[in-house]
Amino acid sequence: MLKSKSLGLAAYAIGKFKSGSYALSINAAAVEKQIGKLPGEYEVTLLIGDPSAKGIDYVLGTVELRFSAASTALEPAAVVRTAFFQPINNVKPEIHHIFRAPEKRPPAVVSYVFAGLAFLPLIAVLLYVPTIAGVNFKGLTAAPLYSLLFHGGLCSMLLLYVVFWLRLNLAQTLPLAGIWGLFVAGSGYLLLSSLSKQRLKKDQ
Repeated sequence: MLKSKSLGLAAYAIGKFKSGSYALSINAAAVEKQIGKLPGEYEVTLLIGDPSAKGIDYVLGTVELRFSAASTALEPAAVVRTAFFQPINNVKPEIHHIFRAPEKRPPAVVSYVFAGLAFLPLIAVLLYVPTIAGVNFKGLTAAPLYSLLFHGGLCSMLLLYVVFWLRLNLAQTLPLAGIWGLFVAGSGYLLLSSLSKQRLKKDQ
């Protein structure tokens, strides 16, 4: 291995087995072909390796390479490194993601105003519709237990909607709403059945 002392680039020559021994040769043309025209001092190292044994590297010395002025090979860029230096010098730059700037939003007061407008229909239903339709609460005394269960179930359902809006997601809310809806439907059926029986008794 011939490693440049200026840039750390290295050129290699592989020994070949001939007549019972290994032989290798390398010249300036071979170095130029591998790393380009890079004159200067090179450190010469003998690398010996085998799959069954630990590799050995032995520094033989330093040589100076001079290239012909007629050579058309390009000089290597300073950022180029061999595989030996890649873990340190060829680390890829960190990728910085550029996110789109958040869109401008209206003030919080606007959001609160629209939230209040969204609740206006519910307030109208709870306050004005019962009086217009002639709804009264006399039936609560006729079947107090079923009335308490039914109206308590309705209030709990409304509370579940509020919790869904503040904390839960749709997958968590649907099972609870389904189970609680069955309870509300059952208690409402019992309440209506009790009121119907009492009306039949009065008619008789």
